[in-house]
Order: sequence, then structure tokens, then C-alpha cells
Amino acid sequence: MSLKEHELYRATFSNTESWIPEDKKALAAMRKLAEERSLSPKQRYEIGSFLWCETLYGVFNRLEKIREMTGRSIHRRKGEDKSTVTKEWMVYNYHIYIAIYQSILDIALLLVNEILDLGNPYRQCTYKVIHDNRRVKAAGVEFILRSLKQMTDEHREGKNLLFHQGKGVTPPIRVVKPTVFNIADLAKNSGIEEEAVIAALEEFLAVRNQKELVQKMESECYLLELRIKRLLDKLLPHYIRIQSFYDQ
Repeated sequence: MSLKEHELYRATFSNTESWIPEDKKALAAMRKLAEERSLSPKQRYEIGSFLWCETLYGVFNRLEKIREMTGRSIHRRKGEDKSTVTKEWMVYNYHIYIAIYQSILDIALLLVNEILDLGNPYRQCTYKVIHDNRRVKAAGVEFILRSLKQMTDEHREGKNLLFHQGKGVTPPIRVVKPTVFNIADLAKNSGIEEEAVIAALEEFLAVRNQKELVQKMESECYLLELRIKRLLDKLLPHYIRIQSFYDQ
């Protein structure tokens, strides 16, 4: 089930449909609108809830596109080594992947803050502030947030290396080098030069590593989405209750 099909997303969309611009790029303007004092508390609550649901959906959509891009066959220019181009393509997409993946926890915290109507300014929605909140504990979502933190922490070090130290991050895949094979025997049995055998092996291994990385991404995102859907399940009754309260 897509996050857009979840009851919480559908409820927030239904309550704000008349406010939603056709051009999704205008969502930033809608976010600004949610902060306007001229709106009623109910309107601000409904718009803010939808925006964080939509942001969460957008992040998962981008993760899916990154996985698709990572698995694509790359066209190389004349003279370029295919295995090298494939490796560079994997590293490039992996860098984007860990940056987006890491953002899931922050967005989940902001969503919880909005749905439970905690009232914290966005910049103060840290893990400790949200996780330790009494209403969060009463809602039974602290354990889900803890699980999300454990999952996203796996890529925290990589993101810090990339963005704070400017260092590249190697994709976490099992690397097999052509040197583990008997190049001489392979060349003799196939009737081609050893250099050609090494190039063919490097190309084969690069494609295999590419598939392995995509599989790892798919597995991580599948488990992450399960946790997020569980979080939305927990938040739904609270959204209905608070939204009804504002109707009074």
C-alpha cells in the first residue's frame, strides 16, 4: 500500500483539498500560509498535518526513484571503462540515497509534532524533545520513533562524512576483485588476452555489485516504510480526535 493510500494521508488531504495548489511546487507557499495568523487554529492544524504527510510521501517517492536510477545501465563515452563508470554511478546515487534516507526521522518527528498538536517550533523538534514528550508516550509512538532512529542511524556516519567532512562514502556491498580468479587459466581457456579477461571480469563484477546495492536499498526502504505505516496507524485516531475538537 502506498503512503498516499493510508487513511491518515487521505484524511489530511480531504480536509485541505480546497487549499492545495495544483502546482505542487507551490506547496512552499502553502506552508507559509499555514503560519499566517489570519487562519483559524483548525485551518493551521489541518494544513500543517497535510503538509508533513505530503512531505513524507515525497521522500519515499524520491527514494524509489534513486533506487531505479542506481540500477540503470550507464552509457559511457568512447574510451571510458564501463566498470569504472558503473562504480562512479553507484557512489553518486548512494550519496543521494543516504542523504534522503536520513531525513525520514526528522520528517517523522515533525509529523508527530503536528498531528499530536504539541506546538513545538519546527527548529526545536529534535529527537529528544519529541520522544520524551508525555503526549507522545501516551500515544504509544515513542517505540516507533526509537526504531526509526535505529534504522536511520545506520547511515548517520556516512552522511556526516559526506556533508560535514566532504569525504566520499563507499556503498556497503561485498567487493570481489578480479585477482581472486585465475586470470591466466581463464585467458588460456577462452583464447583471449589476460587484459581482456580482467576487463570483462571487472565489468561483470561492477554490474553484480550494482544489483546488490539496489537490493540492499529495496530491503532498507521496505522495512522503513513498514515502520512509517505503523506510525501513521498510531497517529490516525489522534488526528481524528484533535480535528473534531477544533470543530467544536
